Amino acid sequence: MKQRNESKRRIFGAIDRVRAPRRRRAAAVAEALESRMLLSISWVNKGVSTGDDNDRFDLAFGTLAGQARNVVQAAIDFWSRSINSFNYGDGGDNVYQMKIQMNELPFPAGSTLGASAGFYAERNGKPSKGSMGIGWLFGAPQGGNNAAGYFLDPTPYESSEFQGKFDDAFVREKTADLGGPDLFSITLHELGHAMGLASNSQTEAQSIDTEYPDTVNTPASEPPSTLWLYDNGNGSLWTEYNSGGGGQGTPANAAGPSHFAPAGTSAVRLGVTYHGADALMNATVTSRSIISDIEMDAARRVYGYTTTPPSYYGTTYGQLDNDGKLRIDTTSLSNS
Repeated sequence: MKQRNESKRRIFGAIDRVRAPRRRRAAAVAEALESRMLLSISWVNKGVSTGDDNDRFDLAFGTLAGQARNVVQAAIDFWSRSINSFNYGDGGDNVYQMKIQMNELPFPAGSTLGASAGFYAERNGKPSKGSMGIGWLFGAPQGGNNAAGYFLDPTPYESSEFQGKFDDAFVREKTADLGGPDLFSITLHELGHAMGLASNSQTEAQSIDTEYPDTVNTPASEPPSTLWLYDNGNGSLWTEYNSGGGGQGTPANAAGPSHFAPAGTSAVRLGVTYHGADALMNATVTSRSIISDIEMDAARRVYGYTTTPPSYYGTTYGQLDNDGKLRIDTTSLSNS
């Protein structure tokens, strides 16, 4: 189990970095969320500007702090719409409490951006409270939809800026240069760790170390990372690899299923070959991705959540833009 002490609390999660764009990610939304949303994840310090709970968005994003908060809230809503109930079973509410802050100090100019998240409290063995720290760049240009080194999607519930090459039904590349990594995708990924998709006693109990090496994620961790298989009926392949976050982070071995295994990895178990893929929970984030059905199913099987498959709300093949335009894209069929 990977354990990390943060703010004198035990955190089960992961630290991630953002890699310069290569081939990856995209996203889609099939319908507006606001009218369908059930409160299941509460950003408890949203907009707090003083004290220990200061979200520090004003510090990092300046005049675009409100737009950045909207991006993060959209990522929260994406998880909330698919986790219908945490099934805590203790007679209490169905609310996961999430504290999200920009890091107190920025990364030096030119650093690789990164973030970290995890959960530090449970109810009946299910994550119930989590925290996230998001790195930001010192002296990064601010203007348009960019600040602190990030692209701040002005319409984060849809993905009209991500109409590039398909990777799969949940991953698509950006249409053009956006001036920085996508804050939405980074936050969505880190929330996955806070929801429990990380190396811990629960995930390790329902997966197995295949002992096949992860030769795709680089630079290699020490000791070298291997691939883990959820053999509980889910069948997805994960890696021990943890990128170490941005700035001066060092890759590490999380000793359990920490991130979705990248495309190009594979492992054989009982005569069946399992493959990695481009996915939201890969160790590095380069563009945009939405939660895949198999990632949500992994959380459901491990923790007993009641969930709705994310594809119910749309995939990269069909999306409703903010201006009411419905995109039904069949170009991916020629790539399959």
